[in-house]
Amino acid sequence: MWRSAINKARTEIPPAPVLPSVILANFDGAGEALTVGMAAFAEITFPCRLLSCHIYAGVANITTGIQPVTCSASIELRIASQGQWASGSRVVYSGTRPTLTAAVEADVDITDWVTSFQPGDVLTFVLSTFTGTATVLTVSLPVRRLDVVGVGSPALRDGAGSVIIGTEFTTSSGEPFVLRS
Repeated sequence: MWRSAINKARTEIPPAPVLPSVILANFDGAGEALTVGMAAFAEITFPCRLLSCHIYAGVANITTGIQPVTCSASIELRIASQGQWASGSRVVYSGTRPTLTAAVEADVDITDWVTSFQPGDVLTFVLSTFTGTATVLTVSLPVRRLDVVGVGSPALRDGAGSVIIGTEFTTSSGEPFVLRS
């Protein structure tokens, strides 16, 4: 009976949430076709890993919203550090720029990209090439927050070699005690 009551009283710790998010760069022509040189910034505020890159193009209309439209575009995507902006930036990808080619959307391959971002990183987006009638273009970078626990803390062991949670402690009266996992 007591075992059943104790088991019911135990609460399991749920796994950490995935915490997905997205970094967006919107190029908006305010009703006119986009032009080369339009730019956007995004500052990273938490450690995260880039999962993918998507590009969407459309024409904005007050009555119908944004409608997909075929166009071609490439985006210069660079990374810099907040506080080090004067030192410049470097490209996030190696090889070809993120590109949309005669389509309304693209799923860009990020195999050779920088995929780990830290707080204070700044992403810059510049519309490098553009042909078409799109008035809106969005670059979407889905990311997953990284919360690392215990980095830099080696497993602590007691005299018998068992892993302990903290270290050996002493009570106010001088008696030693050990926390075990």
